[in-house]
Amino acid sequence: MRNTLKKLLPVVALIVVILAKWLEIDLPLEQEAPTNPEAPTEPIPTGGPRTYRSAKKYLYRLFPGPGKTLYCECHYNVEHEVDPAACGLPEDLSDSQRSRRVEWEHVVPASAFGDTFAAWQEGHPECGDQQGRSCARKVSDLFNRMEANLYNLRPSVGSVNSQRSNRAMSAIPGQSYQGKCNLEIQNDEVEPRDEIKGDIARIYLYMDQTYPHRNVIRPEHHSEYLYWDQQDPVTPAECALVREIAPMQEHVNKVVESRCVEAGL
Repeated sequence: MRNTLKKLLPVVALIVVILAKWLEIDLPLEQEAPTNPEAPTEPIPTGGPRTYRSAKKYLYRLFPGPGKTLYCECHYNVEHEVDPAACGLPEDLSDSQRSRRVEWEHVVPASAFGDTFAAWQEGHPECGDQQGRSCARKVSDLFNRMEANLYNLRPSVGSVNSQRSNRAMSAIPGQSYQGKCNLEIQNDEVEPRDEIKGDIARIYLYMDQTYPHRNVIRPEHHSEYLYWDQQDPVTPAECALVREIAPMQEHVNKVVESRCVEAGL
């Protein structure tokens, strides 16, 4: 009888995990160590959406139409549809279905932190031959939480989201706009318009502080993001947004909140 129970335990555990994910029930979050064995683990917030898919229902509440996209300030309607011609996007960014819809952009790309997960780099027995994002989503609660973090998600034109890809944010010499959109792309870097550099820098700083040792910020960009943070300070709209996100994400964005308090906002 005892041997039979031992054999059943893994099956029962798997059923519990599947039901928890389906019902959005919080289980204790495993403090998965980064692939860097010298990096210490630290407590990680366990609240908020458990998956990127479940995060979307909150995003439609946070960014209802009509509104504007992050990078290009393209107007979208209540159906989250975009008119690329009215937005002034160049032909290569306006001739696809993705140019006509809003997508949810990870300001810090999933690949930036995904690379620190063993399932992303090496795969996992549960993933068969798969590696990368699909495997990390399947086996890592922590990766799913990071990918679904609402503080890191913003509305973007789908084709612009695709063009940005997983490029890092950094200043680019000269000017090379995407039509009327002040978003410069060169090699593996992208430079946003000045008016949102601080917002973007603070998202990177928050993600880096919340999930340490996950390669959120490249070493060569850290001082640049601190400069952006100073040059483009918080606004009432940014403070209002992070405070609206806080109960959904179930923890405060200390990076932005501290700036808001200092500014009296």
